[in-house]
Amino acid sequence: MNKNLLIVDDDTPFRERLTRSMTKKGFIVESFSKYHDGLNRFNEVEFHYAIIDMRLEDGSGLELIKKIKQISPLTKSLLLTGYGNIATAVAAIKKGLVEKKLNIHFNEGSIQIEYEDEILMTGPVSEIEKIKLDI
Repeated sequence: MNKNLLIVDDDTPFRERLTRSMTKKGFIVESFSKYHDGLNRFNEVEFHYAIIDMRLEDGSGLELIKKIKQISPLTKSLLLTGYGNIATAVAAIKKGLVEKKLNIHFNEGSIQIEYEDEILMTGPVSEIEKIKLDI
């Protein structure tokens, strides 16, 4: 299975931690802090997965996922938000822009995030509390 992953998030410590974690899981990861840098690279390389922050300094993560889906409809996308807007997340799902196969497990102060039965990230809630996925 091809596991090329694009990450676009302007929170540098989080992006670097997520990049390390996904690389350890066997993904080939390229990460960017800016909307346009991520989009330009997506136009050059075939990515099978994309993890995009909803609010980027130079653009909307939701708009970036729309462009990604136009370029490559088979790319699996995950939208991250620390702002918890359920209406936006539901709208993205209804438009087919993000996948619903994400499982989040909380257990005694820790969190584990799985996608299609593959563990993407695990750790203490305090380290991962930026992730708030309303899917």
